[in-house]
Amino acid sequence: MANITSSKIADFIIKFPPFDKLETDEVIRLSEEAEVLYFKKEETVFKQKEKARLFIYFLKEGQVLLRETSDEEIKLVDICDEGELLA
Repeated sequence: MANITSSKIADFIIKFPPFDKLETDEVIRLSEEAEVLYFKKEETVFKQKEKARLFIYFLKEGQVLLRETSDEEIKLVDICDEGELLA
């Protein structure tokens, strides 16, 4: 049985692709495995060339700036907004 947090997660993510294509029970099952993380503004979520993790990030609110660093130059690659996935 889903707890309140996983129910809120399911209610939110089902609005966004690819979760909107899944059956409700599948979304609930995924949400029960979810972990909620909070990051402060300007906090690093992950670093370039860092070992891949076995999970994805789903952005509930705010923005994540994806930057690439090379030869001391920092370049903005993408901006992720609410509802987007990061891996």
